[in-house]
Amino acid sequence: MSDKGVINQDFIRQTVQDEQYYWNNIEVICQSVLADKKKETYVPILAAIQEVLGDDAQSGVVKLLAIRLLGTLVYPQSAQIEQYSTNTNFVSRLLKSNDILNILYEICLYKGEVQDDNRGESMFKSEGKEIGKEFLRYCLEFVRFLATTWENSKTNSGDIVQTQFSIIYQNLLQSGIKFPDKNVYFGEFKKKKSSKTQQSQAATQQPSSKVQKQVAGESAGDKLIADCLSHVEPLLNMVNSNTSIIPAIQDSKSLLKFN
Repeated sequence: MSDKGVINQDFIRQTVQDEQYYWNNIEVICQSVLADKKKETYVPILAAIQEVLGDDAQSGVVKLLAIRLLGTLVYPQSAQIEQYSTNTNFVSRLLKSNDILNILYEICLYKGEVQDDNRGESMFKSEGKEIGKEFLRYCLEFVRFLATTWENSKTNSGDIVQTQFSIIYQNLLQSGIKFPDKNVYFGEFKKKKSSKTQQSQAATQQPSSKVQKQVAGESAGDKLIADCLSHVEPLLNMVNSNTSIIPAIQDSKSLLKFN
């Protein structure tokens, strides 16, 4: 960080160079960005991430930490940092970062002809299969998460337009890119419902006590009618067959007396 405590580009570069250093600082970075009302941290963070992702000389581990940092700043829960919510201001800035989005698009195209979730295994051959597989999967899930969570946006004139996130995702789908069947890193971002909506749903789902009593009364009445019909039906059958109905009547009287 700088002397003023503001996160700068050098600090972000250093953070993604070492895994232990990354995990020691990720929550501090996340907290600083979410508390940054002036958005002073946005530019250096995005610049450092763009630099790392676009540099072919960087290792797979460094690239993986860089994309994880970006994903965590958008959606803290993806790194189990549950106490922080999604920062829509940071998302808005990312939406305008065409260079990063173009790099993500190119990454997702890797071996696009292969319909296999593990096709990233050969991205960083010298570092083993797992780094490349995890890196590509994270990028694919991240792009899909961005596109499905912020599919549309409103212009200054009030028009609803497709976001760049969504455009990139649709282009990848049209190119035949296979996305993972299930998310490992990103869940669905659910917007909070208004209290009026929740009250309306509660009123619809939970009947009042008067309604419940009425339903209970109707159920008891239906049972009584069913019991009566079960004893009347044999009497009618006996009448139709000219059979003596006296024993049946006596049984019915006995039933009524004891019930």
